[in-house]
Amino acid sequence: MPSYARPGQPAKRSEAMGSIDRLVAICKAQLNEALDQMEDPEKMARQLVRDMDVAVDQTTAAVAGALADQRRLERELQRHQVRAEEYRQEAEAAVAAGDEAAARQALERKTSLNQQIDELSQALAESRQVTARLRGELDQLRTSLRQA
Repeated sequence: MPSYARPGQPAKRSEAMGSIDRLVAICKAQLNEALDQMEDPEKMARQLVRDMDVAVDQTTAAVAGALADQRRLERELQRHQVRAEEYRQEAEAAVAAGDEAAARQALERKTSLNQQIDELSQALAESRQVTARLRGELDQLRTSLRQA
């Protein structure tokens, strides 16, 4: 069966592909040149400062939230510790009165509360770390903003 392909046709395809590649490269170069011309360093600097202001505001809010959480945990931990001491005293009074059942109940409540105290202590330690990290980030942002 005879071939209907024209002699030299593959060469035209590779020439066409080469032309397309060159055209793409030219378009990229033109686009990059246009973008470079549109960039105004002064405008870019002002935008950077605005972005940093927003970041400072957001981080300040995050620090405030973290501090509020930390203080809430501190108050809750203190209440639990006071209550655990009350349960201990209650157990001692029950033992002194000869009421072993009441003493056992008070000690069970104290044990349960001590587990909660351990969990709150862990949460408070983590909260303090988060607060410290956020304060450090805020200090860095403020320093960068002053230098900008």
